[in-house]
Amino acid sequence: MKCNCCLGMRLSEHRCREKGLETNCPICGDFLFTSIAAVRALPCGHFMHSTCFQLYCMIILHGQYSSDS
Repeated sequence: MKCNCCLGMRLSEHRCREKGLETNCPICGDFLFTSIAAVRALPCGHFMHSTCFQLYCMIILHGQYSSDS
Protein backbone atom coordinates (compact mmCIF):
# COMPACT_ATOMS: atom_id res chain seq x y z
CA MET A 1 0.00 0.00 0.00
CA LYS A 2 1.83 3.06 -1.25
CA CYS A 3 -1.04 5.55 -1.12
CA ASN A 4 -1.19 5.42 2.70
CA CYS A 5 -4.98 5.18 2.90
CA CYS A 6 -7.77 2.63 3.11
CA LEU A 7 -9.95 2.30 0.01
CA GLY A 8 -13.13 0.37 -0.59
CA MET A 9 -12.79 -3.12 -2.02
CA ARG A 10 -14.46 -2.00 -5.25
CA LEU A 11 -11.45 0.27 -5.84
CA SER A 12 -9.02 -2.64 -5.90
CA GLU A 13 -7.86 -1.64 -9.37
CA HIS A 14 -7.08 2.00 -8.55
CA ARG A 15 -3.81 3.56 -9.67
CA CYS A 16 -1.85 3.80 -6.48
CA ARG A 17 0.21 6.98 -6.06
CA GLU A 18 2.66 7.01 -3.17
CA LYS A 19 1.22 9.18 -0.39
CA GLY A 20 -1.48 10.30 -2.84
CA LEU A 21 -3.67 11.82 -0.13
CA GLU A 22 -0.83 13.76 1.46
CA THR A 23 -1.47 16.75 -0.77
CA ASN A 24 -3.94 19.59 -1.13
CA CYS A 25 -7.21 19.36 -3.02
CA PRO A 26 -6.51 20.97 -6.42
CA ILE A 27 -9.81 22.88 -6.25
CA CYS A 28 -10.16 24.25 -2.69
CA GLY A 29 -6.58 23.84 -1.46
CA ASP A 30 -7.45 21.98 1.77
CA PHE A 31 -5.08 19.21 2.90
CA LEU A 32 -6.74 15.93 1.88
CA PHE A 33 -5.13 13.56 4.37
CA THR A 34 -6.65 15.24 7.44
CA SER A 35 -9.87 16.40 5.78
CA ILE A 36 -13.18 15.14 7.14
CA ALA A 37 -14.88 15.70 3.77
CA ALA A 38 -15.37 12.76 1.40
CA VAL A 39 -12.53 12.28 -1.07
CA ARG A 40 -12.84 10.94 -4.61
CA ALA A 41 -10.18 8.78 -6.28
CA LEU A 42 -9.83 9.73 -9.93
CA PRO A 43 -8.94 7.20 -12.66
CA CYS A 44 -5.55 8.90 -13.10
CA GLY A 45 -4.63 8.16 -9.48
CA HIS A 46 -5.11 11.68 -8.13
CA PHE A 47 -7.57 12.60 -5.37
CA MET A 48 -9.85 15.55 -4.65
CA HIS A 49 -12.85 16.25 -2.45
CA SER A 50 -16.05 14.75 -3.87
CA THR A 51 -17.89 18.08 -3.60
CA CYS A 52 -15.03 19.90 -5.34
CA PHE A 53 -15.09 17.31 -8.13
CA GLN A 54 -18.84 17.82 -8.62
CA LEU A 55 -18.41 21.61 -8.68
CA TYR A 56 -15.52 21.36 -11.13
CA CYS A 57 -17.56 19.13 -13.47
CA MET A 58 -20.49 21.57 -13.40
CA ILE A 59 -18.17 24.47 -14.26
CA ILE A 60 -16.58 22.54 -17.14
CA LEU A 61 -19.96 21.43 -18.54
CA HIS A 62 -21.37 24.95 -18.26
CA GLY A 63 -18.31 26.36 -20.02
CA GLN A 64 -18.63 23.89 -22.91
CA TYR A 65 -22.27 24.68 -23.53
CA SER A 66 -22.28 28.38 -22.72
CA SER A 67 -23.75 30.57 -25.44
CA ASP A 68 -21.43 33.41 -24.38
CA SER A 69 -18.44 32.05 -26.31
